[in-house]
Amino acid sequence: IQPSSHAYLGLADLYVNNQQFSDAAEYYIKGIEFEPERPSNIKRYFQLGMTFVNIEDPSKAYDAFKKCINLVVSLHKEIDTMLNATDEELKNTAMEWTYLSLTAELWLARTSSSPAESIKLYTERILNNSLLHNTITPFDYINLAD
Repeated sequence: IQPSSHAYLGLADLYVNNQQFSDAAEYYIKGIEFEPERPSNIKRYFQLGMTFVNIEDPSKAYDAFKKCINLVVSLHKEIDTMLNATDEELKNTAMEWTYLSLTAELWLARTSSSPAESIKLYTERILNNSLLHNTITPFDYINLAD
């Protein structure tokens, strides 16, 4: 039996469902390593980041969220095309990736190394994002401290 990204990622999902986050992280990493630039890894980098949040490893979570965001940035033209497609499945996938990227931006700020960096990232990346500008409230800053 040959290992595959689908097998590793499926195992990671099972480990998450059983709240075995360290094992999940290991298998997300193995699954992503097959094709690190694969567009569907936007979701997998985000999930990897959340597993590291759950095992309280903010540095590794930060790195995973950063990779999620960077992959979206590198695919922005393709994602824009998908958002304007007539195929609803393509649109939904592009919307999911956009949502995950925006959520990763929030987690990037939350997992940064210092409160000052957290507020800086939040201000630069979130408040200056036209998609989020009208949805951010002062309470979001308070939530960064949690």
